Amino acid sequence: MVGPVPVIPAEGGRTAADRDAAHALIEAELRWTDAVRRGDGTAAGACMTSDFTSVTAGSPEAPLGRLAWLERVAVPSTLDQFEYDDFRIRVIDDLALVQSRCREHEVPAGLNASTTTLRFTDVWRREGDRWRIGLRHVGLSQA
Repeated sequence: MVGPVPVIPAEGGRTAADRDAAHALIEAELRWTDAVRRGDGTAAGACMTSDFTSVTAGSPEAPLGRLAWLERVAVPSTLDQFEYDDFRIRVIDDLALVQSRCREHEVPAGLNASTTTLRFTDVWRREGDRWRIGLRHVGLSQA
């Protein structure tokens, strides 16, 4: 689910191509997130570059490489839903910086549901006609 999506293009770049790229990037983010929610490592991996790395709020001292990150995706998740909003996107040639806020709704078996709000900073690289995520940095959000 996505809330209002303000798209902030690169400085001076308010072109139709920038808007089209921003919308393609949002679709890629949602496709990747849905694959993660479903535990579909094949689909998630198809959205990632071969040199993907991630720094998460739970382990800021140790970036995860692509394989370690995909191993985490394979573990059954209790995440029920993701809600994105506050996208800020800057497209610079074949790279894009995508900042967003995401509320993750979790429903652990036998426990109360909870919501965690995170801030993502993602770096996407255009490879041919597809955008692939190459880096994710996750931080806890106060809002």
